[in-house]
Amino acid sequence: MHQSLGVRLLGLALYPMGVVCGLSDACRERCCGIHVGGGVGDGFGVYVASGVYVSAVTVLWWYWLVVLPWMAIGGILVSVGVGWCFGLIELAGVCM
Repeated sequence: MHQSLGVRLLGLALYPMGVVCGLSDACRERCCGIHVGGGVGDGFGVYVASGVYVSAVTVLWWYWLVVLPWMAIGGILVSVGVGWCFGLIELAGVCM
């Protein structure tokens, strides 16, 4: 149960990356009117999509460089604390 919670929290932490990728893909599709695997005019759409991607990541710099590292540090500290508690419980079970 606790492992599935960690995976869900990781998914929530990285959710903005999926939003940025979806936004850039939608811009590419709207720019050329072509869907995935497009034809000749897809080069300009890729250029626009890459510009939107770089712009969005630049605007969200604080999330990638401030929030995510602190979330990782917090996750490590919580896992060390929980692991110590589980180790203590196991040790108490062995001694009894």
